[in-house]
Amino acid sequence: MVLKSVVKLGFGILLAALLLLYPLSHEITPSDLQLAVPHLFYIKQFETEYLYIIHHIIVFIPVFIFAGILDVFAYQYHFIKDWLLSVITAAFCFIIWDYAFTEVGIWGFNPKYVSGFSIGGFPIEEIIWFLVVPYASLYIFHLVDRFGSNLREKRSSNLLIVVVIVVLTLFYFKFDDKLYSCFTSGVGIALCCLAMIRKTSKHEVLIVSFPIIIIPMILVDGLLTGMFTSQPLVAYNPQEFSQIRLISIPVEDFIFGWDYLLSIILIKDIVSNSKSEH
Repeated sequence: MVLKSVVKLGFGILLAALLLLYPLSHEITPSDLQLAVPHLFYIKQFETEYLYIIHHIIVFIPVFIFAGILDVFAYQYHFIKDWLLSVITAAFCFIIWDYAFTEVGIWGFNPKYVSGFSIGGFPIEEIIWFLVVPYASLYIFHLVDRFGSNLREKRSSNLLIVVVIVVLTLFYFKFDDKLYSCFTSGVGIALCCLAMIRKTSKHEVLIVSFPIIIIPMILVDGLLTGMFTSQPLVAYNPQEFSQIRLISIPVEDFIFGWDYLLSIILIKDIVSNSKSEH
């Protein structure tokens, strides 16, 4: 069983390497980061160097208030501890990705909206993002998993993930000259294929919960991409993404969010299976 798991994981890594080899060989087109983006409406109070901190509060606090009122997570500590290893492992990989893309100019952080505290020139708020956002999303994921079992059906879920793979593949080839577009969709394809190979039931839950997660994601990611401010906190190189936006949010951000959550779920599945096999 351990050998079988290793083979599956190895196949997933090989597939990811093949999919990402092309975009990584791509020559990046230098450009000024795009500061002029569409707005929904302007909120003057968000014009502050503490905007990213405000973002984290908006994301995290309501989740705990909601959970406390409903007494849904009387075992909150257990829930956080249960997912901690998976979140930290995925966060480590995605922070490296984030840092690398920042260094080569795929995106950057507007100094007028960050506190100035950094690690190696990388905003501390961005590192915290990789802990705050997944836990907020995992609460929604957990609610669907716990109370929405009647919404899930294995056959339709498998069909939907095939649809996701097809859409990501079309996106991959359509924007193969855009590093953010191609790399993000390549990671997504590899993770979806690995989820199907491993036959984990949790990707079915993500299929159902992700459209729900997108609703608050539009507001909080919009806060970072300039939906409510004069300029975006996170600005992108216009030469390296599709320039398809939902108001201010690049469509690649939704793929990035999918990739991150699916990677956490897959790591959790791998760790849980290895523990059960021992």
